[in-house]
Amino acid sequence: MHVYTPPGYERGNTKYPVLYLIHGGGDEDSGWSTIGNAGFILDNLIAAGKAKPMLVVMPNGSITLPGVANPMGGGRGAATPEAIAARIAAISKLHDAFVSDLLTGIIPHVESTYRVLATRENRAIAGLSMGGAETLRAGPSNLDKFAWIGVFSMGLQEGVNAGVNSDFLERNAAFFADPEKTNKQLKLFWIGVGKDDRTVTDGPRKLSETLKAHNIRHEFHESEGGHTWINWRLYLKDFTQLLFR
Repeated sequence: MHVYTPPGYERGNTKYPVLYLIHGGGDEDSGWSTIGNAGFILDNLIAAGKAKPMLVVMPNGSITLPGVANPMGGGRGAATPEAIAARIAAISKLHDAFVSDLLTGIIPHVESTYRVLATRENRAIAGLSMGGAETLRAGPSNLDKFAWIGVFSMGLQEGVNAGVNSDFLERNAAFFADPEKTNKQLKLFWIGVGKDDRTVTDGPRKLSETLKAHNIRHEFHESEGGHTWINWRLYLKDFTQLLFR
């Protein structure tokens, strides 16, 4: 993982909230720090008083498992019903493995190594594209761990582009069962997508409509452009200014 610490971290004893920020498919944990400019974005926002000082933990979301083909590599092949089902099953296994690693390995390591506030109100999770799918796998089902959720260029996807299974409602039954309780726990559910995003098409809007239909408070933002770092940097800038308020 890559870890951003706010200015002055080394010289003080303050404890900070944490954003767990996940990259997209085909990338690895350096993506947000390099082409994503996460450190520059946070430095500037914090210096301007527009964002709360925070740690940003950028883990490697590209999981490999024995016997599970990587659905992100080597092309997607034929879009037959059987191939799509196999792809969705493989994605599910990899996302579940990442969430397990996040909850049982990454977060405990961060909280035993860095000066952080180890409460749900001081943990946020967000990700772009594949990282957005992993965020949707981890966030709604673990509101005892996260109070802030950000989904960049990902939604409820179907067919060959599936990144979030059709069992989203079933898997997050407790999240949807009691909207009043969920809205009290959830400080922010933020969704961003480009108008011309041909990778996830209307998936993010479907996610927003699903949340709205179940009376879950959230924000849906549609920007210009498509599935690009230009947008993901913008979403990070906008999302982090709202965190830990």
